[in-house]
Amino acid sequence: MEVESVCDTIWQSNSEEDCRAGVKLLRKIVKNILSHPDEEKYQRLPLSKVAGKLNKCFGAVEFLLCAGTSFATSV
Repeated sequence: MEVESVCDTIWQSNSEEDCRAGVKLLRKIVKNILSHPDEEKYQRLPLSKVAGKLNKCFGAVEFLLCAGTSFATSV
């Protein structure tokens, strides 16, 4: 899946409030990845934490996967 397609899904499948909250968190995650490219903790996110915060924003986890992020299943 392409990033552009996932972004369209996020905009079209969520309420404005959920979309804003999800995009705000996605921006923070991507900013941390770009600011700390060599630190694995920003590249490999804890799935339970991320999913819990992004569960109201359909497409957000897919966006992170498209961006190259991986998820740790245990902390």
